[in-house]
Amino acid sequence: MNIKKRSCTDEAATQLSELYAGVIHHCLKRINRFPDHNDYDDFYQLGLITLLDTYETCLKDALQSENSFLFVSYAKQKIHWTFLDQIRKDQKKENREAYLSEEELAEIPNAVSFEEQLEQADLLQRLCASLTAEENAYLLDALDGLNITDIAKKQNLEECQMVKQYEEGNIELYFNDFANEKEVKQSFANLKPGVTAEQVQSFQAAVSGLVDLPAAYAVVVEKNRYSIA
Repeated sequence: MNIKKRSCTDEAATQLSELYAGVIHHCLKRINRFPDHNDYDDFYQLGLITLLDTYETCLKDALQSENSFLFVSYAKQKIHWTFLDQIRKDQKKENREAYLSEEELAEIPNAVSFEEQLEQADLLQRLCASLTAEENAYLLDALDGLNITDIAKKQNLEECQMVKQYEEGNIELYFNDFANEKEVKQSFANLKPGVTAEQVQSFQAAVSGLVDLPAAYAVVVEKNRYSIA
């Protein structure tokens, strides 16, 4: 259970909703919830409640500018998990109301088309052809949802044998376009490994000084490759 580090006053709630509304919109887009969706408002309110709760339990005060980068990363993940949990609960409720068994539910086609499944299978086959037997085993376990520790135990490997190799990264800056009531994303590629939160904040501030739109927050996206040493 997360312990409260501070209380969210009405004034703090107002500031948080203004500063970090873009984080909620970002998470809504990840689950394909847009303003024309019938439960968009419900999910936005859920995201706002989670944001305020995150403020109370986060080690750093999100209203202090030097902590904004770390808070965004923490809040974004927490809101996303909360959304997924709510979707799971809604689906279970719908399933109960429809009186379907688990076996019947398993037979319902997913949203991925047959052509997309073939494309994914072909991509996986070509990827596996370029890997060693050990790397193939790791990839298949990872696709099954196992984490690094579980994979190491299953394959009788020391966890330290799992090597993470940085491949590429980019910084995504999100700007609030209040006039058009939307969020604008600008991506900057070729990010060097090991970038610190302070460097990201400085970069965000520098770019914000060159454009008319206020920068809401920044997200660092990294692509890593895991291999067996």
